[in-house]
Amino acid sequence: MDFIRRVFLVLITVTTIVAVSGCATAVMTGAAQGGYDPDNGRSARQVPADAEISAAVTRALVHHPQIPAMPITVRTEQGRVTLSGEVPDRDTARRAARLAAAVPGVESVRNLLRVE
Repeated sequence: MDFIRRVFLVLITVTTIVAVSGCATAVMTGAAQGGYDPDNGRSARQVPADAEISAAVTRALVHHPQIPAMPITVRTEQGRVTLSGEVPDRDTARRAARLAAAVPGVESVRNLLRVE
C-alpha cells in the first residue's frame, strides 16, 4: 500500500507541474499581467493558485493514514474545493472534508464523496 501511495503522490506532483506549466500560455498572451479568462471568470493568477490548492489537498489526503486518497478526486475553482469519488464510510468522507478545509487557501469545501 505504501508503494501505491508513493506512485499516486508522484502522479499528482507531475499533474500539478503540467497544470502550472500551462501558465506559460498566459504569460505569452499577456494574461499573466492580471488578465481575465472569459470562459470561467478566473483571472490568470487564480488558475495556478487553484492548481496549487488542489495539489496541497491531495497531498494531505495521501499522507493521512485513515483516508484512502486513491479514489478521491480534488477539483478547485476560485479557492472552492470539490471532493468527489467513493470512500468506505461517512466518517472518512467527513474526515476528508475537514482535512481539505484546513489547507491554506481553501475558501470552502463541497463534499460529494459517496459511501461505497
